[in-house]
Amino acid sequence: MRTTRTLLFDIGNTFIKWGLLEERKLVDLGCIRNEDFLDKGCDALIKLIPTGVGRVITCSVASKNIDTKLTTFLLNNNECSIESVQTESTAYGIRLGYADASQLGVDRWVAMIAAKTQFSGDIIVIDLGTAVTIDTVNEYGNHYGGQILPGLQLMLSSLDKKTDRITLPLISNDLASMKINFWADNTDNAIVFGACNAICGAIERAITYLQESRHSPTVILTGGDALVFKNLMKEGYTNMNVEYTHRPNLVIEGLAVIANSN
Repeated sequence: MRTTRTLLFDIGNTFIKWGLLEERKLVDLGCIRNEDFLDKGCDALIKLIPTGVGRVITCSVASKNIDTKLTTFLLNNNECSIESVQTESTAYGIRLGYADASQLGVDRWVAMIAAKTQFSGDIIVIDLGTAVTIDTVNEYGNHYGGQILPGLQLMLSSLDKKTDRITLPLISNDLASMKINFWADNTDNAIVFGACNAICGAIERAITYLQESRHSPTVILTGGDALVFKNLMKEGYTNMNVEYTHRPNLVIEGLAVIANSN
């Protein structure tokens, strides 16, 4: 009997990511920027996304416009069912800390599922994308709750839009190799250093809070800026003994857990 090929989609605010699940293993990972998909439509996906799939599972926090266009493309190119994952109060080993499950972004929930499947003990899942989200799950799968703050580009663009004499600096594409200090000697660096250190400070504060409560969490970083901040945190200015684990496809991995469970 032929095993159904399952296509998994993490549809975020900036990127559409996908992975093909075949024989219970992830293959053919890829991504495209949302703006490229909206500008070029289906032509941008035809050569990228695997076809011949019988099942599609999506996790979306993007606009309805993107969801609708993607669904149309998939149905036109495959004979498949499409399932949209929604946040649940209790499932897959996670018991949500929110009173109203619909208030927690589905991408955060799916990322926690993946992290709890891969790591034992207490975990902190930090998604460094358009927004930064921080979620903590204890060793028993109880979600303590979370935090949301602007991501790096949102912080920078807010200064550009809301101040008359501060303009958005040109950010190197290789920010991961940029030396971030506390004190800058020019305005462009002051903006970048301030935004980066603010995000690092929020992460360190969350970790410190747990450590002071006698927890030793595994810290998992995902999202588009995860590698940037992994390098920054390694060069941090605190004495915390923390290992930062980078999982760039954590949401896709969570969708694989869900697909393999059903």
